[in-house]
Amino acid sequence: MKTYRERLALVTTTRGSILRDFYQPVILLFSFPAITYAAITYGSLLAGFALMTSVQATYLFYPPYNFSAAGVGLMNVAPFVGTIPVTFFAGYLDDKSIMWLASRNGGCLGDDIDDKDENWLGENAARGSSPVVEDRL
Repeated sequence: MKTYRERLALVTTTRGSILRDFYQPVILLFSFPAITYAAITYGSLLAGFALMTSVQATYLFYPPYNFSAAGVGLMNVAPFVGTIPVTFFAGYLDDKSIMWLASRNGGCLGDDIDDKDENWLGENAARGSSPVVEDRL
């Protein structure tokens, strides 16, 4: 075990190569489809909201809008308020839909479910969040 002073060192050396630490998360990302789907969905929604806020900050100060800084800031209250009910009901509705899909499949939720069923939840999430993004653009 290292001494107390050795553990406080700002820079330490490693015996092995750290190259594996760079490519291993990429392999993990593409090994599990659920992780890939979650990453793409989360990244797409973040990109949409980043686009929305940059457009607001760029164009809403000028005519014909003439918003103040407070007005532009208050434009983001609606998406915030819209996510509050989703936070409480998303897990419950997801569990209910999984139980429904499993009952349609004879009580088992496995790989033999159609791709159409797997995309069902994601499509509804995209439909629910896209009006918020499109309304603000």
